[in-house]
Amino acid sequence: MFNLLVAPFVLAGEPAQYPADLDAAHSWAYPGDVARTLVALSRDDRAWGRPWHVPAVSDLSVRAITARLAELAGLADHQLIAMSALALHNAALVDPITSGVPEMQYLSQRPFLMDGSRVTETFGVTPTPLDAVLTETVESFHRAVV
Repeated sequence: MFNLLVAPFVLAGEPAQYPADLDAAHSWAYPGDVARTLVALSRDDRAWGRPWHVPAVSDLSVRAITARLAELAGLADHQLIAMSALALHNAALVDPITSGVPEMQYLSQRPFLMDGSRVTETFGVTPTPLDAVLTETVESFHRAVV
């Protein structure tokens, strides 16, 4: 969601809207870490019968993550706005990607923190550093617009 609704707009110097409490702490997962976790779990019998959580890149709020993205991109200013329930409802009516977001709002309207330390301790999967993830996001955006 962040890479669809926030990053491209902030990096283009436009206001971004996000359907969440912008200041609520949230566990963020990097897709590469998700993949590495799934591979590690699929190759080890210790994974059977237990829940596992991907180690979080960060537990910062979307506002703090956005500010760090802008800083790494060298942007002096950015604007992040909480998307209203009505705007989210309307977007969900016309966009298949957004259509499932309203029912998942309980994950975005209050702190949502996951503990992935067991994956790190058991399988050695460590989270990618936040700045590396955000730098990759900035570089991907610049490659896409060039």
